[in-house]
Amino acid sequence: MEEVIKEEGRPRMEKALLGLGCFWAPQETFSKLYGVESAKCGYVRASISPEDGEDTSDSPSSYASVCAGDGRTEAVLVEYDATIISFPEILQQFWQNHDASLLYPTPQKQTQYGSFIWPLNSEQQELALADVERATQSYSNNMNGAIPRTLIANIPKSLETEFIPAESIHQNFWSKLRVKVTIAAIATLISTSGVTSVDDNITKVGVQLVYLWIIGEAIELAGSAASSYGLNPLSKMKI
Repeated sequence: MEEVIKEEGRPRMEKALLGLGCFWAPQETFSKLYGVESAKCGYVRASISPEDGEDTSDSPSSYASVCAGDGRTEAVLVEYDATIISFPEILQQFWQNHDASLLYPTPQKQTQYGSFIWPLNSEQQELALADVERATQSYSNNMNGAIPRTLIANIPKSLETEFIPAESIHQNFWSKLRVKVTIAAIATLISTSGVTSVDDNITKVGVQLVYLWIIGEAIELAGSAASSYGLNPLSKMKI
């Protein structure tokens, strides 16, 4: 197990980069862990070999390009205080929150929703390799002979260029969805109470806010998709 040196009042921030299928639920799970500072959704090259240099692609990934099979995987970047929670404990949550044995029907989905660990240093790489061996034995004993399809990539040369943050619609997706549903539900309850005309105005404003929120996210999503395919007209403007 990883030894953690606890220094009172002095957090030791580290990062972990993981692929657990669709990134919505894992992001929420990791963000709620004690000791985790942040969890962000993003896209990472599925296979990083020693021969690969930094990712210098002119066309950034988007949700649309990843769905189409651009070779990147949905991932979660976890920043945590290693004096509170260790990397092995992060890996424990990794295994508990997805089925690493799933085989998706098409190659692009196998990549998009693949089970991946991207070690960010040699210590994480050593721990991850040992943990995959342990998990393989556990899967074999408890899941009718199934084996985890988790891949451990090589250490990225640059996290800043490898990890591409996902569009804002994907960040904290479930938390924001609950807020939207709550606003719409409250507005609906007010509209059916039949108290005063002021209530109607409140209802309209509440529903419109939800609509504007959704429309804004949709516009951003469409813009990032256009940019990833080189279709963003603003990128060709000289300012």
